[in-house]
Amino acid sequence: MNKSLPKARELTPEEIAEEKDFRELARNRYQYYRHYINPKFKDGRHHAILAYELEQIELFIRTKGKQGNGRLIVELPPQHGKTTDIARIFPSWVIGRNPNTHVGIVSYGASLADKHSAAVRDYVQSEAFRNLFGTYSASDEPVMLSDDSASRSDWRFAAPPT
Repeated sequence: MNKSLPKARELTPEEIAEEKDFRELARNRYQYYRHYINPKFKDGRHHAILAYELEQIELFIRTKGKQGNGRLIVELPPQHGKTTDIARIFPSWVIGRNPNTHVGIVSYGASLADKHSAAVRDYVQSEAFRNLFGTYSASDEPVMLSDDSASRSDWRFAAPPT
C-alpha cells in the first residue's frame, strides 16, 4: 500500500512574518521563549513576574555580574510550574543566549538532577530550540551538542566552527 503523505499547507507571508517576530521575541525575552519551546506551558499570574526575575538572572550571567540579579529565591505552592520553568526551560534559554557559559543542574538528589539535566538537554536538541539558536545564538555561533555527548547528566556543546 503506497499512501502519499498529505501536502503541507503553505504559509502566507503574514504568517511567516508573525513566526519570525515570535522567534525574535523568544530569543530575547524568556516569557516568550518558554511558550515557543513548550507550547503546552500554561501561564499563571505569577509567571510574568517570574519571567522578569529570571531575565534578570540571565542578564547577571551575560554581563558577568555587572547588571541584573545574581540571586533569586522562589517560594510557590506545589504544582505551580517551579521545576518546569526554573530547572528545565530556563537553563536551555540561558544556554541558547550564552553558549559559552557552563550551566550546572543541581538538586537534593542525583537522580532528580539527572532528570532535570535530561529535560534541558532534550529542549536543547529540539527543533524549536534549533529554530531559535541552531543557526543563530547571542554570540553568533551555532549551538550544537558534542557528538560524544549522549549522557543524561554529563553533556556538553560542540566546539564552535573555526
